[in-house]
Amino acid sequence: MVFHNYSIIVVKLKVVYKNFNFIIYNIYTQLLKHYDLLFTTIKSICIRSCSKS
Repeated sequence: MVFHNYSIIVVKLKVVYKNFNFIIYNIYTQLLKHYDLLFTTIKSICIRSCSKS
């Protein structure tokens, strides 16, 4: 009985872990996209301010 409960817990943990990995991956990709956008924006601002001076 105890072993049965343990196996259920393990299966649930595996599912949670998979979902957690998926969420982390999504957040990571979103951050990368935004970082890329941010980097491009900062670069263009720098180029503009450099060319003005």
